[in-house]
Amino acid sequence: MKRLLTAAILFVSCAHEAPQPVRKSTEVWESTCGMRVETELFGHDWVQNAENATLLALAGSKNKQLQDHDGACAELRGTVIRLKSGPWWETANVQGRGTTLSEVIGLTVCAPGKPRVVYLAMDRFIFTGRWQDTSLPHEIVHVIQHCTAHLRWREDGINSILDQLEE
Repeated sequence: MKRLLTAAILFVSCAHEAPQPVRKSTEVWESTCGMRVETELFGHDWVQNAENATLLALAGSKNKQLQDHDGACAELRGTVIRLKSGPWWETANVQGRGTTLSEVIGLTVCAPGKPRVVYLAMDRFIFTGRWQDTSLPHEIVHVIQHCTAHLRWREDGINSILDQLEE
């Protein structure tokens, strides 16, 4: 009987399921201007640094909306940043411009009455750790301008500002 009880105890202790990995709950972090990002994978400093540098640089544009730091910051409030693993994805019929497919590393979606959502492909960032290797500054401009394509970006100096931020 003693051997049978010992064998039963050994069987029960060895027959349990292997422990399943515990998934951390995803922390939602908010930037100074109120952009929200899930920080489980990449931390949040890079988002804050990108926000700070982009708003500071945009003050040098010819666009009054972008020059106004407080107004631009207020436009970012509530924006959700979603990270995508993968170098790019295809979009079709972006903003009703036909059926041309294009490869993008970032995308901003502005739907009436809903939070703006920025999707970022993170493959280059994973290797470099530089926010400059994401499209976040570009997408920040889209959010501030309510997703109005690239209206007057060259004339207002936005393209050259974004180019300088990437260096």
